[in-house]
Amino acid sequence: MARSDGLSAAEILAYLDSTTPPQRPAEQVRAYREAAAVLAAVRDPEHLRPVGAAPPGAATALLGPDLVPATGRKFNGTVMLRPEIRAETISDLVASGRVEDALAANPDERDSPLQAHLERYLRHEAPPLAAQSLDELEATLQVSVWLGGVVEGVPTADEVEARAGYFRLLAPFEALAGDAIFRGRKPELDRLRRHIGVVSPESALERLRAKAARWIEPERQPAISISGIGGAGKSSLVARFMLEHTRLPEEERIPFGYLDFARASLDVGDTLGLCLELLRQLNLQFPAAERTFSQLAGLIDRPDAFPGSAARDLLSDILHRLRTNLGPRPYVVVLDTFEEVQYRGEEHARPLWSMLSELQDKHSFLRVVVSGRAQVESLRLAGRPPRRIELGDLDDEAADAFLAAQGIEDPGTRDLLIESFGRLPLSLKLVGSLAARTPGGAAALLDPVTRGFSLLAASDEVVQARLYGRILDHISDERVRRLAHPGLTLRRINPALILEVLNEPCDLLISTPDEATALFEELRRESSLVSVDSADGDLVHRPDLRRVMLKMLLNGAPAVVRQIHASAAAWYSRQPGRRARAEYVYHRLHLGDYADLAADRLGRDELYDREVRASIQAVIEEFSVEVQLWLATFGFKVSDSVREQGSRDQEHASVAAQIEELLPYGARSESDAERIFELAYQNLRDDRSVVRSVLGRVDRGASPVFRAGARVAAQRGDDEQALYLIERGLAR
Repeated sequence: MARSDGLSAAEILAYLDSTTPPQRPAEQVRAYREAAAVLAAVRDPEHLRPVGAAPPGAATALLGPDLVPATGRKFNGTVMLRPEIRAETISDLVASGRVEDALAANPDERDSPLQAHLERYLRHEAPPLAAQSLDELEATLQVSVWLGGVVEGVPTADEVEARAGYFRLLAPFEALAGDAIFRGRKPELDRLRRHIGVVSPESALERLRAKAARWIEPERQPAISISGIGGAGKSSLVARFMLEHTRLPEEERIPFGYLDFARASLDVGDTLGLCLELLRQLNLQFPAAERTFSQLAGLIDRPDAFPGSAARDLLSDILHRLRTNLGPRPYVVVLDTFEEVQYRGEEHARPLWSMLSELQDKHSFLRVVVSGRAQVESLRLAGRPPRRIELGDLDDEAADAFLAAQGIEDPGTRDLLIESFGRLPLSLKLVGSLAARTPGGAAALLDPVTRGFSLLAASDEVVQARLYGRILDHISDERVRRLAHPGLTLRRINPALILEVLNEPCDLLISTPDEATALFEELRRESSLVSVDSADGDLVHRPDLRRVMLKMLLNGAPAVVRQIHASAAAWYSRQPGRRARAEYVYHRLHLGDYADLAADRLGRDELYDREVRASIQAVIEEFSVEVQLWLATFGFKVSDSVREQGSRDQEHASVAAQIEELLPYGARSESDAERIFELAYQNLRDDRSVVRSVLGRVDRGASPVFRAGARVAAQRGDDEQALYLIERGLAR
C-alpha cells in the first residue's frame, strides 16, 4: 500500500537491501586479518599478501571495517588492524603455532623499529623491562596495548609506564652528566658523599657483596649549598651524584627527590605541591616495594583532597614509610636552579625551611642539597647554616678530559684550547660545539688568522660571547642566524612570534605559518644555543649566553632591539595566561614604559602577581638603572650599587616594600622584617641632611617606612607600637 509520502513499504525494504554491505567470506577475511595482525601497520593495503587462500589485492574490500588509520611516524604505515581484532587474531595464531607463517607473508612491511619490537614479543625474545631503553619502553607500551593478556610475557601497560616514568625522571641527569659527558669534580663529589653519608658506588657494591650493608640511624646534618657562576656546572655536579646511586641495586640505592625550580610548575611556596612531586618520584624509584607508598600514590593527582596544612603531614608520612620499609638510609632532597627562588627573595622559602627542619628533628636521615648561583643564607637544619661547596673552573686534568669527550683527540690542541678559552665547563662546551662546525676542526680555532681574535686573559663572559658569535657564523641559513641574533631579544621563541614579531626586524621575509614553523625547527637543532621548554614547546635561549649577548646587541643595534620589544609587547598583550602577562610586562619595562605601566591598572596589578614578579626579578639586571630603581619601590631586589643611585624617596619605598614582602612568611620572616625596619628607623633618626624648620624641629618628610614598621608591630601583636609609628608617620 502506498504511503502519503510516495514510498511504499516494499520500496523502503528494497532500498535498505541495496545499502546492506555484501557478505565477506570468513576464510578470506581471516587470511588477510592474520597477515595484518602481525604487522605494526600496513603502507598500502592493496599490496598486502594474505596468509592462506584469498584473492590478491582484496585487503581493502575484505578488511575495510577492520582497519583504522595508523597516525604517527612510529607506525611507518597508513592503516592498521583494530586492536580488538588484532588481539583475537594473534591469540588464534599463537594457539595454532602459525605466527612465523604470518610474519613470512609480508617481509617488505617489517622494517620499522616498532615492528621489530613487536616481533620480539611474538617470539618471546624481548629483553626484560629493566634492560630496555626509553625508546624500547615506548615501543613496549604500544605492544602491551595490542598484546597484553594475549601473548605470554607481555607486561601490562602500568608496568611499562612505571619503568618509562623512571627513565624520564633520570633523563635530565643523563643529559647533564652521563658517562659520555661528565668529567672531573672528584673532590666535590667526595664532599657530597661524605655529607650525605654514602660512599662511592664501587665501594657500595663491595660492601653489598660482603653482606655488610647495614643502614644505621645517622646524625642530623645541616644542608649543603652548592654555588657558582653561570656555566660552572652546578646542576651537572648534582646530576652526577644522583646518577651514580640510581645505578645500584634497589637494596643499596638511596632515595631522592629532585625539585628543579626552572620548571614553571614548581612553586617554592606551594609546599603541598612539592611534597606530591616527591611522592611521585619515590613511586618511580622503588617499584619493587609495592606497598611502601601505594596507599599514598592515589593522592598524587588529587591535591584538592588535602586541607591547606597537609604538606607537613604528607612528608612526615613519606619519611615514616621510608624508614619502615627501606631503613634509615639517607633520603636526599635536591633543590636545583635555586636562583629562581632567590631572585624573588629567599623569604618565600621560609615555609619549606620550617617544614624540613621540623621533620629532620624526627627523621635524622633527611638530607637537603641546594644548588644555585648564590649561597643559601636563610636555611637552618640541625641548628646550623648550610655547608658550602663553591664551583669554579675545572682543574687541568678535568678540562682536558672534558674536551677529549667532545671528540678533540690531540692532547696538544686541547692544551692550547684550554689556555685560550679557559676551564669553565660552559666555555669548553661551546669550544667543542664550534670545533665540530669549523672546517679544520679544533686546530683551526687556534689559528690567529682564522679565528681573528685573541682571548688570552679575557673574562669568561667575553670568551663565551666571542664563541657564541663564531657559532652563529657557522649557521648556514642566514634567517636562522638572525633568529638567534638579534632574535634573542625575546626570552622565548615560537612559530607565531617568529612570524608576527621577529619577521620584519630580523629581515626573515616569510609570509606563512608553515615557513615560520620550518625556521623554528631549524633553530631548535642549535642545541648549544637554545633549549626546549617542556611546558609549552617554546625555545628558550641559554640564560648565561643570552645575558652576555644582550649587552653587545643593545650597544650594536639599539633601534632593532627597541622595535622587537615594542612588537613583542603588542603581541603578548593579546595573549591569554600568566606567562604572556609576564612577557608583556618584561617588554614594556625594556621600553621604559614604567610610568604608563603604573597608570595601567592591569599592568600595575601584574607587578604583584607571584609568577610575574619571579619572571621579572630573574632578569632585573637587564633593565636600566632608572627602571630597576622604580621596580625596587615595588619590593623587587636590586644590587647595592643600583640602590645607591636612587633618591631618598626611592630608598624609603624600597625598604618599605622589602619589609612588607617578608610579613606573610612566619615568625622568622617577621623577625627579619623587624630588623630591617629598626635599621631603617635608626637611619631616619640619624639623618643629618634634613631641613630644620624655623622652630628648630627636625622635618624629615613622610616615609612609607613608618607604615611598614606599623604593620610589623601589628602583626606581632604590639598594637601600642603600631599606633605610635602611625602617629609618627602622620606627624611627618
